[in-house]
Amino acid sequence: MWDKGDYDKLRDFLNINWDDVLDPLKDSVDEMWETFKSTVTEGMSKFIPVRAQHAVNRKRSFQPFTADLQILIRRKHRLWNSWVRTKRDAVFTEYKRIRNQVKHTMVDLLQQEQVKISVECKSNPKKLWKYINRKTNNRPHISDLKWKDESGNEKIAGTDSEKAVALEEFFSSVYTVENDQDFEPLANRITTDNKLMDALVISKESIEKSWAI
Repeated sequence: MWDKGDYDKLRDFLNINWDDVLDPLKDSVDEMWETFKSTVTEGMSKFIPVRAQHAVNRKRSFQPFTADLQILIRRKHRLWNSWVRTKRDAVFTEYKRIRNQVKHTMVDLLQQEQVKISVECKSNPKKLWKYINRKTNNRPHISDLKWKDESGNEKIAGTDSEKAVALEEFFSSVYTVENDQDFEPLANRITTDNKLMDALVISKESIEKSWAI
């Protein structure tokens, strides 16, 4: 629901001294990116309403969250809001520590989920394939194409090879095939009225003269 966002308040929220927040002398590139991303994400969550998703989508995007992780995330948000208000270095240092702890905790939980799936893959293969499909679910970028061959017969290209042939036929049809030997003669534009340019002479004296000017 981007059209219903309060972008004036979002601009005010992001109107901070980024030179103090993103300090390359203290933080690495990854840490600065995490800080920037979390700031923008928090502003979007505050001032841009989100349309409720269906339960199917929430289940598909499920991540293993625990009560301890949720406490850390809430603490991270409180520390960030406190730093925005006070600009205290101690608060920002504590925020970075909790932020990194949240990141490491999420990575550990994801690894635990993967280990659990690998251990139960024989007794519960459906869970394994569900995880694989969730990670590798890609939609085809090009749908079926309707095209006409050289004889004018209408066809449907469904496979990748058929789509390649259809696209090749289409793009080759918009170009003009010309003979490499026969060219139309170009008109002679040089007449007796044309003034020829004098010979260009570059000398040391002319360069020194131009510098003196």
